[in-house]
Amino acid sequence: MKQTCKCELREYMTDCLTRARIENSMSQSEFSEHLMMDTRSYAALEHGDSLCCTLTFILYLVLFCKDVDELVMDLREIVMRHISEEKSTA
Repeated sequence: MKQTCKCELREYMTDCLTRARIENSMSQSEFSEHLMMDTRSYAALEHGDSLCCTLTFILYLVLFCKDVDELVMDLREIVMRHISEEKSTA
């Protein structure tokens, strides 16, 4: 459960970050500066190679997230679905 949930969360955040960067007409380098990370690490996020750390997530929420409530509800839905699937297979 943990691995599949983590994969889905990574895909979701990859989409959020990429969309925010494009909507703000920024390069990966410019966007990564706002998130206080190096460009290579940010590129790994956009390519789905990693999941963002807490600081990156908070900076995204504060600086770029247009609807924090919607984001939290989407994340909750992902996690709850995986918990439910785990219970049904147990």
